[in-house]
Amino acid sequence: MVLTPQQARRYYRLFDQLVAYVALRLDMLGVLVRRDGTLRDEGILEVAQALWETRQNIGLIDDYLAENPDGLGSADRREVASWKEGVYADFAILREGSSTFFLYGDHAFAVRGLNNEVDKVIAASLPAFASTAIMPFDGLITYCTCMSALPVSIGPNMVRSMADGLTRAREEGKCATTARQLMQMMPDAREEHLQHEAEDFARQTELEMNAHELAQDQHEGVLVGLSWEDREKAIDAHIKEEGPFRNKELVYALVDSWCTKGAPVHTLEGALGKLDRKQLMEAARRFEVPGVLSKMGKQKLVKLVASATPRDQEVFLGTALMSGERAVHDLRWVYEAGGRVDVPTAEVTRGFDVPEPQFPTTQLFKVGDTYSCVMIDEAREAFAEVDWELELATGRFVDEVLRRIDLMVEFRGVVELVEAMREALTGMDMSANPGVEVLLHALRQRIDAEQTCFDMVIVDEVTYLAHFDITGYDEAEFDEGYVLDILDAQEGKEPRPMAEVWGKYRALIDWVLDRPAARNLTAYLDAHVPNDRDDYYFADRVVEDVVVLSRDQPDIHEILETIQQDGLLLTEAQLNYLLELLTELINDVPCWANNGWTPMELHEMTGW
Repeated sequence: MVLTPQQARRYYRLFDQLVAYVALRLDMLGVLVRRDGTLRDEGILEVAQALWETRQNIGLIDDYLAENPDGLGSADRREVASWKEGVYADFAILREGSSTFFLYGDHAFAVRGLNNEVDKVIAASLPAFASTAIMPFDGLITYCTCMSALPVSIGPNMVRSMADGLTRAREEGKCATTARQLMQMMPDAREEHLQHEAEDFARQTELEMNAHELAQDQHEGVLVGLSWEDREKAIDAHIKEEGPFRNKELVYALVDSWCTKGAPVHTLEGALGKLDRKQLMEAARRFEVPGVLSKMGKQKLVKLVASATPRDQEVFLGTALMSGERAVHDLRWVYEAGGRVDVPTAEVTRGFDVPEPQFPTTQLFKVGDTYSCVMIDEAREAFAEVDWELELATGRFVDEVLRRIDLMVEFRGVVELVEAMREALTGMDMSANPGVEVLLHALRQRIDAEQTCFDMVIVDEVTYLAHFDITGYDEAEFDEGYVLDILDAQEGKEPRPMAEVWGKYRALIDWVLDRPAARNLTAYLDAHVPNDRDDYYFADRVVEDVVVLSRDQPDIHEILETIQQDGLLLTEAQLNYLLELLTELINDVPCWANNGWTPMELHEMTGW
């Protein structure tokens, strides 16, 4: 419910006159008035807070009425005098039927909007929390023209608690719906509020004193007290000392996944023969082989594809170039070794110790206790005149472009493909540029082959690169609507310039982990490690989980659930302190809706 237009005009006139007087007396005109003479909403709230902050400042209302600089009549003066019973606070706001109630301690007040309903003013659905002042007016209760919504996530339990609070206020006779009732109840409400604040302060002090104590199922990790640099060195040393066997098994599993079954082959036809029917049909499409029939036998299909595949350098190098410098390096390694590289499994400690195969040019086989990477004869002949240094430079160029695009998408969530390509190429040495078509093929290949966490989405004939977590969602959910939601949120916000992170960080998580907010949370977690978790990995894992969950519309409840799943069961004192650390970190993570800016950065730039 709202005031009538006549009531609203009168209220604005009286309140604006009073707030201007108070601002002058409190030396706050610079906060209140813009250069063009209009009032700033944030300034109105600051002046209102100062006015009702102390009994001394509330006395300014009496001074205003005594001086009467605006020539108010007796009715207007009585109205303004009643505002001494107003109060500025953070209110829980909920709607019941057509009425909107503001909860203040154990009391509830039915507040009228001015020209619009309250939820439209704070641009949030109710229930919600907001800072403002409420006061009596014309027999009703209203607020001080402006409100500031508080960023509090409201779950079902909090909704029930607010509804129960309104019910109790009614049952105890502490629910005011008229100006007279507000004026009668406000002295007791204000006294109760001060008492609650004192109790909350005492409780908060107790929680702060206990925030760093260990719970029964926690211990202080071995990384506590180390500088950030020494901490990283300790983790690296632990991995080298404690993890060789486990890591080696993972390396074997990775390299084994590259291997082709059976005996090594040395010809294109032999390499094609190692493919299954689906892979053969894909090769036929790739090389635009004519005459391919769906019911064709495999041997016939192999011969047809082999005969139609070009034998030139571009074909045999193409896949490697699109995969980057490492792939070109591995082709050169096998070529210069005479077409075959044999690596005993005992010598393999990293994936880099074995050439990664590049179909159709090379294939990897496991022969006994040896990994053998074989280059087909046709490719060796085609590579006779290859300038390997030039090809390596081209591979590095592709790597850098794709790395830049990865960062753009990870920081911003959604970027237009053409703009991403243009920005990625800005400032690069173009002498090794293989061309936009190759770069686009490389981008598509990397998305498909590496399951990169973003994809191409076409909206209104414009291609966007849209980020999504392939492990947590159904890909079908990420359609045009998903992209449009982020684009709508980004509208009017300049994109974060990626030049500030080129060459410094591999990914957004690296960028965040190097900032004070992440280090503060990491240090706290190092000192509160669950008894069944590894001191060297626990804190980093939790912080990385928080960063991932904070990129797109962070939900503090979901983040806390994730932390509990990571094994951290918190005492009330720890939870209270951890919420502060989490809030600090969430505000320091680049948000997709902010076009890559952190909430804190955007606030500093725009005041939002």
